[in-house]
Amino acid sequence: MASLLLAVLLLLCGSGHAYVYDRCELARELRYTHGISRSDIPTWVCIAWEESKYDTQAIGRMNSDGSADHGIFQINDRYWCDVGSRGCGVSCATLRRDMDAMMRCVRMVHGVHGFSGWTTYPRCYHPRSVDDCWGEGSRHGGSSGSRNALRRHINDDDDIFHNMWTNPTVGCNQQSGLFK
Repeated sequence: MASLLLAVLLLLCGSGHAYVYDRCELARELRYTHGISRSDIPTWVCIAWEESKYDTQAIGRMNSDGSADHGIFQINDRYWCDVGSRGCGVSCATLRRDMDAMMRCVRMVHGVHGFSGWTTYPRCYHPRSVDDCWGEGSRHGGSSGSRNALRRHINDDDDIFHNMWTNPTVGCNQQSGLFK
């Protein structure tokens, strides 16, 4: 039990907000948490795979214009994040750690450009079905509730984690009180 508690504490203090989804977990989150239409989910799952391999912390290689792309859907920092009130009005770092912020930004990009806002979209014209992701009978069926609860808990503690990452000399116990 003590080792499990230590593992959870290290996860909370040491790993930041990085998260890599599996295909069905992402499909279910897009549908049930973010309300994406079931018919669009295969395309979004394909785009996320092509852009980031489902990694929320992904930062793409530098583009020819000097910009970079961020997060699971690779949002561009020249037009959409870290641009003040223009674009999505959010930092790129927030997009890499907060799926709710990412999806608000994705909806803005999609509202302006449709799926063509992602250069990988042509590879997703005929995406793989996610029908195996729904229902109790699938090997990916059921709930990822505990993982989602942990991710929400981590996102709720943004101030603590922001301070820890921007000031690495401050220990976990000083910021969060987890080891007191």
